[in-house]
Amino acid sequence: MSCIKSLDDVKASLERGAEEKRPCVLLVGGGCSVKAGMPDAAGFARILNRKFPGAAEQSDPDDYSRRASLAGPEEFHRLASRYAASARLNWAHICMALLMQKGYVGRILTTNFDNLPVRACALLGEFPAVYDPTPANVFKIDPAAEKAIVYLHGQTPLFAVFQEQEKPLSYWESLNACLRELALRHTWIVAGYGGQNDPVFDLLKKIERFDHGLYWTSFNNTPPAHVRQELLGKNKGAFYVPGHDADAFFVTLAQTLGTFPPEVVTRPFTRMEEILRELASYPLPGDDGIDVANVLRIQMQVAIRQFEPPKDAGAEPRGLKETVAKAMEAPDLLSAIADAQNALMAGDYERALANRKQFDKTPSPQLGHILSWSHILAGKKMAESARDPQGDGGLELHRKAIEQYQAALTIDAKIPDAFLHWGQTLLAMTKFASGPGEVEDLLRQAGDKFEKAVKLRSSMADALLGWGNVLLRMGKNQEKTKAFALFSQAIEKFQAALNARAETLEAYAGWGEALSSYGEKTQGDEAALVFERAVEIYYDALQIAPNDHVLLYRKAMAWSGAAKNMPGHEAEALYVQAEESFRDAVQADPGQAGPYCGWGFALFEQSKNHSGRPAEALLDKALEKFQAAAARAGEKTLPEALRGWGSVLALRAEKETDKSKAESLDREAAEKLEESLRLQPGRHETVSLLGAVLLRLFHNSNSKGTEAESLLSRALDKFQDAAALDPADGTALAQAGRALVLLAGLKEDAAAEALLDRAEEKFRDAAAIDPAAHEALHGWGDLLAERARRRRGPEGESLFSQALEKYKSALEIKPDYPEALALWGQALAKEAGTKAGAEAETLYLEAARKFESARGLGTVSPETLNCWGYSLIRVARTKRGINAHPLLAEAKKKLQEAEDLRPGVSAYNMALLMAELSNESACREWLARCKEYGVLPDKQSLLDNPELESVRDSKWFKALLAEAFPAEKKDPVP
Repeated sequence: MSCIKSLDDVKASLERGAEEKRPCVLLVGGGCSVKAGMPDAAGFARILNRKFPGAAEQSDPDDYSRRASLAGPEEFHRLASRYAASARLNWAHICMALLMQKGYVGRILTTNFDNLPVRACALLGEFPAVYDPTPANVFKIDPAAEKAIVYLHGQTPLFAVFQEQEKPLSYWESLNACLRELALRHTWIVAGYGGQNDPVFDLLKKIERFDHGLYWTSFNNTPPAHVRQELLGKNKGAFYVPGHDADAFFVTLAQTLGTFPPEVVTRPFTRMEEILRELASYPLPGDDGIDVANVLRIQMQVAIRQFEPPKDAGAEPRGLKETVAKAMEAPDLLSAIADAQNALMAGDYERALANRKQFDKTPSPQLGHILSWSHILAGKKMAESARDPQGDGGLELHRKAIEQYQAALTIDAKIPDAFLHWGQTLLAMTKFASGPGEVEDLLRQAGDKFEKAVKLRSSMADALLGWGNVLLRMGKNQEKTKAFALFSQAIEKFQAALNARAETLEAYAGWGEALSSYGEKTQGDEAALVFERAVEIYYDALQIAPNDHVLLYRKAMAWSGAAKNMPGHEAEALYVQAEESFRDAVQADPGQAGPYCGWGFALFEQSKNHSGRPAEALLDKALEKFQAAAARAGEKTLPEALRGWGSVLALRAEKETDKSKAESLDREAAEKLEESLRLQPGRHETVSLLGAVLLRLFHNSNSKGTEAESLLSRALDKFQDAAALDPADGTALAQAGRALVLLAGLKEDAAAEALLDRAEEKFRDAAAIDPAAHEALHGWGDLLAERARRRRGPEGESLFSQALEKYKSALEIKPDYPEALALWGQALAKEAGTKAGAEAETLYLEAARKFESARGLGTVSPETLNCWGYSLIRVARTKRGINAHPLLAEAKKKLQEAEDLRPGVSAYNMALLMAELSNESACREWLARCKEYGVLPDKQSLLDNPELESVRDSKWFKALLAEAFPAEKKDPVP
């Protein structure tokens, strides 16, 4: 069962409790009093930081109790009492009293010392028992007191802060027993209460089960870590109700229960008349006294008839301050204002808007303001319903919400809140968009609405936040220069939001994300500096919310981004910081997949700075993190976890020297990447990587015929998809060209030429996007070499010369690229195979020199070593005696090295070498291995190859042919 509940669940529980005469228990904390003007614990800590800076140096700046103690009892008592005395009744406390009056709430347990619960009850004519058990050694509530307010930490600041730890053990034991008894019989609601460092929470978490449910409410969408770990998901009957601050929660709850607004607001004169009834006659000497309240009661009755709707009308509060003169002059207008405001407060926006006719008849700023707000709140309600995952018609509800905002602006064109909610609704509509173009259009519209809201009210923090988020999202889809401009504007908006409303967590988060997003668009020192600045912003945000797992995760990602763009030991130090932050994020909320996924990618990137066992150890850890992420992931994070998982497997396949193991790793990687794309189509990085994996599978799997063509066609599709997703991705176009060249190698004549034409177009387009793209030039060189191989004479010579020019140009761009030199050498060797005599020898020797140069720059592949060895064999055939032997010996070394790296890759050339050395038994053994590895050439090649001339008439050779090609056998082997 999910631990997340809605306000409707709370309503149902309270209705059952009221029906069964077991009213709810409220546990409230400082968050319920903030809107009354009372600072909460964090607020008092900040006030004390400013007022007593000397104490700030002696304690944790966020430790409220410690800071109060250092300020001193008298100073703190004076400060706290001043705030308590000036606090005004807020709607959270009024609704608590209202719910108690209507029988839904029986006891209010408060950790605060203010008198707001008592005052709210008195305002409504409720007078519950009030308990202040702090002077006693034992906690006890009279069972006969059906309604009670209990000050768990006392009614004065001195008891609440300075004598808390002095309570004897017997007090806490008796309180524990009382709370357990209440948990057995009553539903609990916890509101505005943090619970950190409070002994009451320690007692709560010891309760085995809340038989009728405990509902922990908060504005945040995710429960605090200590609540989730100690109460939720442990079969305690405890649940989390997100999305409401204390005032919004209690008002909405009272509305849904049909008790809001209270009569003190809807019928203030009736309430006053009820109070006056309680006045006794004023005594006179020798007389029964004078009923001084009689005239007052008559005046109230007149006011009731004039300004309050009939009792059976079901009207709700007015709260309108119109003079009696105006009431007499325009009774219909005043009645409409009263009815509209009553309906507005009751949440009945349709009834409120029914007064529009009176507004059209007698325009009034007061009524117009109420009607505008009725439209806005009606639209907001529709937009909230549209976001309900259980609801239907989300897009249509958003559109209807916008109609409400437009209607509000026809009444008051300068009400910024209409533009604010219009912009927020447009942002929410982007999830229904059919493509990037529609998303961008919605973002532009939303930005326009936020801008208009800010022009009307420059300090509107929510509009500035919305505007900043629009600019941030737009920047993510732009190239570097445009993105930088948009990110800079977004940061300006987030900074303005912080100026308008200090310590706004969303503004810090947006600011940090804008910096990180820009860092992803650039590289090197510039990127590292931007990411490090993002870390600083996240540090500031974490001063407000130290355990926010999202902020901790984003800080870790910023550290990782900085590390990725730094060299050597500097990067390692930053990766250490990133790992610490990822660990903090995981500890803050172990159930979240995002931190594990980000951690995995950081380890993956870090592994690229290492080789051998250290690199493998980092990849092992990365794979563990991706697997942990996949186990926790929802539909949004699972594609990323699978992408990371596939990336690790692909990198291992790339490094693997055993061909069969590499193939197995690539096949598993392809499965993960394809599943990722099924869940999240169109992710550019995933598409590109899958194309590379499929291309490598073609090289490693020894596939032939339709299987080989299928792998290349799939790889081609992915590279073309990647180029379509990011038109500036020249590498994807170059890779698509390479796949087309390989496909051409499987075709003949016209079909091959058509594929090569397409490939050339890809290479040309890639080079146009980035003239310094060496990959495109290398691929283009391969294409020209392939065309040269297919043609003879001057045309072939010309094409091969062009191929060499492309290789040369590519190496001028990136001279330290061993793969390019190796490909150049392979092209030379392939061309040499079409020549004879001295011309062939020259080409083979040049190929060997390219291989030697590639080896000088770094590790070369087994395929390169195999081609190198074969080139030396071919050169040796042009020599005689002692001149050939060194070349053959060197060829053997190269071929054996290739075979050691990847068994089977050079088996055939080793057989040719053994035949050349007249070692018939070794030749036989290597040909058998070719058959075992599945790399034996076709029968005609075996019969035509000049190196096998010395063994072609051997019985074992004929037997090998007969066994390997039984369908072609014509005569029995003698």
